[in-house]
Amino acid sequence: MRANPISLYRRLVLASVWALALLAGCGYVRLNVQSDYDRTVSFQPYRTFAFYEPEVSMQLNGETPQYNTSIDEQLKAAIASELVIKGLTPATDTTPDLLIAYDIAIETGPETESSTVVPGYGYGYGYWYGYRFNYDFAGVPTYRSIHDYQVGTLVIDFINTGLNALVWRGWADGGITVNESNQGRLNRAVSSILAQYPPGDIQR
Repeated sequence: MRANPISLYRRLVLASVWALALLAGCGYVRLNVQSDYDRTVSFQPYRTFAFYEPEVSMQLNGETPQYNTSIDEQLKAAIASELVIKGLTPATDTTPDLLIAYDIAIETGPETESSTVVPGYGYGYGYWYGYRFNYDFAGVPTYRSIHDYQVGTLVIDFINTGLNALVWRGWADGGITVNESNQGRLNRAVSSILAQYPPGDIQR
């Protein structure tokens, strides 16, 4: 007995609507993922990594949001896991080839809004907490400060340890927030960003 094509079509439409509703209910947001890198760099020699230790400076206007160390640990664990899959090794007792830094563009509060802040853009999570990353970024032509990214953007930087220079940057714009209930989205953003490393999918 042949299925009624109209009935089958209706079922497919209903299934699609149900799937979209489920994704919306789960807080699914499409990620816009991009990356850029220093074209003069060969990425094949990079074998080990560690996380960049930021400089600590004065907190912005003395105001910071609730800093959650579990979010920091979660992001670092997600990044490390992806890099290990790609064949890199965490540096233990040796100087790493790469240092990894991340930041998230977060909402600016009313205390920090000024004519220099573009609506919809914000400050970095690390910036609010009083952290500063201090490395050369001249080799990556599309480099911009974290507060020039759309709120909800996760940025991951790879820094050449010996030169203290940015060699690769990836970012995902997709409603990233800094709360523990956002673990799935954070992990998905990290995985999507690092899927673009190394440039051109260089074989290790």
